[in-house]
Amino acid sequence: LSLSHRRAPMPFTLRNAEADELHFVQSGRARFDTDFGAIEAGSLDFVCIPRAVSYRVTPLSDDFAALILESPEPLQFDTPAPFGMVNYSKSVRRAAPLTGAMAQRGPHTLLIKSEDGFTRFEMAADPLPATAHMGGTVPVWALNLTEIVPVHYGKSGGPPAQFLSTASTSVMMYTMSARSGRRPPIHHNADYDEIIVYAAGPGAWG
Repeated sequence: LSLSHRRAPMPFTLRNAEADELHFVQSGRARFDTDFGAIEAGSLDFVCIPRAVSYRVTPLSDDFAALILESPEPLQFDTPAPFGMVNYSKSVRRAAPLTGAMAQRGPHTLLIKSEDGFTRFEMAADPLPATAHMGGTVPVWALNLTEIVPVHYGKSGGPPAQFLSTASTSVMMYTMSARSGRRPPIHHNADYDEIIVYAAGPGAWG
């Protein structure tokens, strides 16, 4: 896990060769320029940058803050059927090329992150500009926390359900957003460490 309070545009391009990155924007706004185009994100947005995708971040406000999770295994949507936690066609936004808006002029620095540190390349030109997406699904996406529907058990309470995980479930992401009904029972997790981010409130549970 790492934390970004970036106030100026990244003067370099970053490529993580070892892990998927999931950026959770806690406050402010930013634009993510990537190999697949650009995507803007605001408060409570998740932004997924898959392994080996180059990117840089430009803050669009003075209060930008993001928590960054790195996962050595690919992250994938994992919503339990038939609950419909995420409306993929409406709520999941994909990066798209910006005509002439992304390129930085002149020589450019590319940093490749791996287990043993960073390798620095001095490029003759900006490596990011893209003009069109020709096929397949764009792997860079954004999704707002408020667009994830918590699993609901009526008045009986019950456990939350993950919306994102790795194939081995070594990493699992949940929304603990307030829902009607009783609080979940006291919980002891013998298999995982848990990190809970209190992102907004107060809610139904305080």
